[in-house]
Amino acid sequence: MRRATALPRTPHRLLVVGDAPYAHDYISQLRALARRDRRIIFTGFVFGDAYRALQQNAYCYVHATEVGGTHPALLEAMGYGNCVLTLETPENVEAVGEAGIHYADTKDLAAKLQRVLRDGGIVSHYRQRAQARVRERYDWEHVVDQYEDLFARMAGRPPRARDDEAAPARVGEAAHVEEGVRK
Repeated sequence: MRRATALPRTPHRLLVVGDAPYAHDYISQLRALARRDRRIIFTGFVFGDAYRALQQNAYCYVHATEVGGTHPALLEAMGYGNCVLTLETPENVEAVGEAGIHYADTKDLAAKLQRVLRDGGIVSHYRQRAQARVRERYDWEHVVDQYEDLFARMAGRPPRARDDEAAPARVGEAAHVEEGVRK
């Protein structure tokens, strides 16, 4: 196991939300490393109103997933207006663009997280950018229009003309598109 980077000095709590039943040993190691720090809380899976409350009240959101396509939890965090720090995988960078802070490894995350914790202005800036990106790129009307245009081109037809732009997405209701499938 790699040596964990210490949590920056802050009064904020770190909530580790979710679980991975296939990674029991890894999670046990994380819990052991965090045992003496009362700021670190492992919530397990959280759904529904409790999940929405966590998203709406988060100071920032750290997305550490290394696998997958456009991750729904990442888009939700952006839609809720969170300052997002994400591992710089191609999929995460494509989803977040310049609306989030990318990090390369645990050392880079610790430095960038410390900067975010010290400067609320950074948080405000990225919250606005995240919501704007979700409205711009992940609104259902926009996503459906893109699929319709793709299918029209595949069928050898011109894309249909549109009268106006897609309606803005509601905060916290980001569209989920994963690996090209509308869910």
